[in-house]
Order: sequence, then C-alpha cells, then structure tokens
Amino acid sequence: MNDPLIVIVDSDGIVAQSNLDDANHDLAVQISEKLVEVGAKVIYPSCIVFESTTTMARKFNDPQMAAGTLSIFTDPSMIIEPIDQSIVMGAAKYYDPNTTKKNTTFDAAVAAVADKYKADYIFGFDGFYEKKGFKLAKDLLTSS
Repeated sequence: MNDPLIVIVDSDGIVAQSNLDDANHDLAVQISEKLVEVGAKVIYPSCIVFESTTTMARKFNDPQMAAGTLSIFTDPSMIIEPIDQSIVMGAAKYYDPNTTKKNTTFDAAVAAVADKYKADYIFGFDGFYEKKGFKLAKDLLTSS
C-alpha cells in the first residue's frame, strides 16, 4: 500500500471552500473532492484555522460562516498541527519582511509545516509557495 499524499492547507483554501462568492470556490471544491478521492492526509496548521475564521468574520463580515467553519475543526478526525517553537523557527526561515505584504507569517508557518511533513502539496492559491519550491494541490487536477 502506498503512503497517502500529504497536503497542508492554507487559509485561502479553507476560505474558498466556504465562501460561494470566492473566485476560487469551484476550484477549491474540486481540489477537496480530489483529495478525498485519492485518500490524502490533509493537515491544517492551527494558526490557519484561526486566520481563516477571522477573515470570514472581519473581511466578509460573516461571523456565522466563521463559527460554522470553526465547528468543523472540532471534529476529532481533522488533523490540526499545533504551532510550536520548531514551526516558528522554520517559519522564520521563510518570512521576509521586505517582500510584499501578501507574504505573511501565516504563509511562512504553512511552509514550515509542509517542510516538517515533507508535504506533497499545499492547498492554497498563493504564488509564494511555488516560489519556495512547493507544489500546489490544484496541480492534482491536471496530473491525472
């Protein structure tokens, strides 16, 4: 039996799945379905869970969406990766405050978790990850 694909999820993957008006909503749903189909091990950095729900509540002014999404993560089958000092140290290697404001410490934390697990893909839409040598989960849709 082959090892499952390991996929680390970024907040834009979570938000896109939850928000019907998101430009990446349909793509995010397709990616999510593909991850289930291939039996991927999907890991959510804990900080990303909170970044996503905060975005829903503040940016989209939808605290109900945020609450509903947060409740999904209470399911014991969800794999939530705690952000500990080793992840913070790994994130510090990726974070460059002199680049665009779009490349955040949250992105750096996702990259550090991806390193920790030797992830096959990151489920997000940020070009930051590709620039750092990671593959995006959307590539799964064209590789089969």
